[in-house]
Amino acid sequence: MKYGPAMRIVLDLADVEGSKSILPTGQSGNVMSRYYNDQSNMYNSGKMRKQKMNRAEIESNRSGRLILEPGK
Repeated sequence: MKYGPAMRIVLDLADVEGSKSILPTGQSGNVMSRYYNDQSNMYNSGKMRKQKMNRAEIESNRSGRLILEPGK
């Protein structure tokens, strides 16, 4: 097989915080990134990851912060 879906996602609008997804090209989607295929094994075995939808959960689990400011 040479082609497939770009993402699998299960989203229940009655329970958005219970959403799950998986990306075959990994967290980054950039072939030059070390994270490019970090989800491919899970994707191939039919597993999914919890999709963080709650701001407090996202902020308490972050590993860094990127702030973009417009040029002057």
